[in-house]
Amino acid sequence: MSRLYKSLFGLLLLPLATLAGTIRGRVTDARTGEPLVGAVVYLQGTTHNGQVQLDGTFVLRNVPVGEYELVSQFVSYETRNQHLSLTTAQPDQTLSLRLRDKSNALEEVVVQGRRDPEGENAARRVEQVAPSIVNVVSAQAIQLSPDIQVANVLQRVSGVTLERGTNGDGRYAIVRGMDKRYNYTLVNGIKIPSPDPYNRYVPLDIFPADLLQRLEVTKALTPSMEGDAIGGVVNMVMKDAPAERTLSGQLGTGYGQLLLDRSLLSFDRGAVNKQSPAERNGSDYQAKTSDFPWATFTRKTALPNLLGNLTFGSRYGQNQRLGVLLAGSYQAQTRASNGYFYETGITQDNYPVLRTLHVQEYSTRQERLGLNAKLDYRLDARNTLRFYGVYLQLDEAQARAETDTTYKGTARPDVDRRLRSRLQRQGIANGTLQGEHQLTERL
Repeated sequence: MSRLYKSLFGLLLLPLATLAGTIRGRVTDARTGEPLVGAVVYLQGTTHNGQVQLDGTFVLRNVPVGEYELVSQFVSYETRNQHLSLTTAQPDQTLSLRLRDKSNALEEVVVQGRRDPEGENAARRVEQVAPSIVNVVSAQAIQLSPDIQVANVLQRVSGVTLERGTNGDGRYAIVRGMDKRYNYTLVNGIKIPSPDPYNRYVPLDIFPADLLQRLEVTKALTPSMEGDAIGGVVNMVMKDAPAERTLSGQLGTGYGQLLLDRSLLSFDRGAVNKQSPAERNGSDYQAKTSDFPWATFTRKTALPNLLGNLTFGSRYGQNQRLGVLLAGSYQAQTRASNGYFYETGITQDNYPVLRTLHVQEYSTRQERLGLNAKLDYRLDARNTLRFYGVYLQLDEAQARAETDTTYKGTARPDVDRRLRSRLQRQGIANGTLQGEHQLTERL
């Protein structure tokens, strides 16, 4: 009897099983026939959905019989709708869906990019295409370094050493071991004069490093260069007008720890004659002691160091043909140092004894000013006119107090005190008008 009940129950459920079907299919690209992996297929208005597998197939199971709208879609392809009818006689469907992409045929695609002229990539590109051995330091690398003047930046270039001044800062570049007189200095590729009337080499500590776009050191000459640079060439490329309006600035300050423990020795700069007696009175004039007034020395609290720069650049006119850049830099530093020098001897009893003690106290105030202006005008795609103007000035005031103590055994020692002042001003003013012209696409 129980077997009969089971048979009857199975016959009742048989029609219900036939009310659900399966939809299978494959989704491909209409043009290439490649499977569209990840495409989504679903029955609109229901919860039945599926995703295309690696072989391009999909399966929707347990779909009740009825009328449906099958939607298939994929990113960057047109959505396709297809009407389906699942019946009791045909509950399963196998489909082949071909989707068309949405891409439109373009006549031309133009991709434009600008290389940052102050970045590392631009510096490495200059080295790559250079016809000789060239090392380039970018403005980006200069900003990351603690160097504030060009000579100190050069110490980071391989094959370059420095001749330093009395204050310890780099002053002249020595390329490949050749003396400074065998090198020459360029600004924007143009040779500049030296502020020293007796030598042609240019002191590089006069140039503020924050005015540079890049610093180039050429270690092997080419026929296009002048023949008086056996050692190498230092070319300072100043900042150029940017593609977009730019205003940037930096401001920094600091203080030397030594100046917290002692005062700064200074003198009256206004009392120093800026011209020699021969310049004031003629070459036949016999100088007198009164022509060199004694400076008045004072002690005061040192001012903090100040470093600042400001840059403005933009382009104007039709098609941005006119480019303008104005940049300024001001650096004021106060430095101090103490030196102790001993002179010893031997007594008659063969004992060491201190003869003389020299104590030197240096106080230095250094002010560096740099102004840079550039104008460029693009006549057309092949012709450009450029004007560069630069003004540089370096003032260094140094005062030295020296105390010499001579010991005479048990007698009272002799103490001599000397004061010395030195004021040095260097300046360079340079203007250049040049043009860049391309005759043909290759010339």
